[in-house]
Amino acid sequence: MAKAVIFDKDGVIVETRKLHFEKWKKTFEKYNKSFNEKILNELMGRIPLALATSSRLESMNLVLDKFKLRSYFKVLVNAYDVKSAKPDPEIYLSTAKKLKVKPNDCAVFEDSYSGVEAAKRAGMKIILVMTSLTQKEIPNANLAIKDFIKINVADVKMI
Repeated sequence: MAKAVIFDKDGVIVETRKLHFEKWKKTFEKYNKSFNEKILNELMGRIPLALATSSRLESMNLVLDKFKLRSYFKVLVNAYDVKSAKPDPEIYLSTAKKLKVKPNDCAVFEDSYSGVEAAKRAGMKIILVMTSLTQKEIPNANLAIKDFIKINVADVKMI
């Protein structure tokens, strides 16, 4: 059962290449929900949240501040905080340690081969966010979602 949730930034929280966040925001608004209301508010207070990104500190800060997401995360880990990049599990193991949670009690939202592999090597549960890859391309995820519309806390806790 997941006791903590870790989000990757690029491709999960925001698609930096095309800024899909704006597209996600419009989709959530269509259903009278905001991204924050749908997943972050539902998870906040029940499960500690962290952001673990291979991005540089400046990029992480830009996204967190631009979209007012900083307050949702208990722990922030970026490329400067680790020696080895994904698929090395260091970023996720470090994040779990800072959260004071065992790695196997963490669920990770990821969208890339290297990120999924890093989470797997860390012994964490994986929720594939299919922004650029499909479940066929990354079959070792515990759960695959197209977007955050239909996922809820129970789904995350039960993987």
